[in-house]
Amino acid sequence: MNQMAGNELLQTYLRQRTGIRRCAICFALADQRCSARIKSAAAISTTLLLLHAAALAQAVYTSYTFTTLAGLAGSTGSSDGTGSNARFLSPLGVAVSPTGDIYVADANNHTIRKIAPSGTVSTVAGAAGVPGYVDGVGTTARFHQPYGVAVDSAGNVFVVDTGNSLIRKITPSASVTTVSGLSGVLSRPSAVAVDRTGTLYIADTENNAIRKL
Repeated sequence: MNQMAGNELLQTYLRQRTGIRRCAICFALADQRCSARIKSAAAISTTLLLLHAAALAQAVYTSYTFTTLAGLAGSTGSSDGTGSNARFLSPLGVAVSPTGDIYVADANNHTIRKIAPSGTVSTVAGAAGVPGYVDGVGTTARFHQPYGVAVDSAGNVFVVDTGNSLIRKITPSASVTTVSGLSGVLSRPSAVAVDRTGTLYIADTENNAIRKL
């Protein structure tokens, strides 16, 4: 129910209680211009206000059902697995690929993880518990506290390598490279987004700037 519907409900309620055919929603019941019948409705003003608040609340809040896709609340680790058998350590960013895979920046494991639509979790790049800066393939690559990820239309994953103040790229074949042109420019970036043309937008946190590449 939206606000207009809530107002109409109140008008109908007032008309029924006071017998007046047309009445603006008169919460100002102390107004001397209001009829005696409207003034007699003052006793129900609290109820009306509650009805109005309920109508507004219904216009704002929607009920959702939450489930856990992967990992176990309160349990940390780096294990790959399916659903609650997998473990993460401070995951800070997620992005969905065109094929429905979910990529996770598992910050304190220093890895990039993938959750398949089936709920199976695997490590795409980096080695759990081993921070560093190394380009390479899969688990031979190294990251230092990756905070964010984004996926382009070709399935390439862009990683905010926060501890190294760099943006890294992971191809669908798990080859990790460093995006050129940003060395010495960024200072602890924390988020990245990519548009349909492949343009990157980077939250350059400690420089208080948004970068476009």
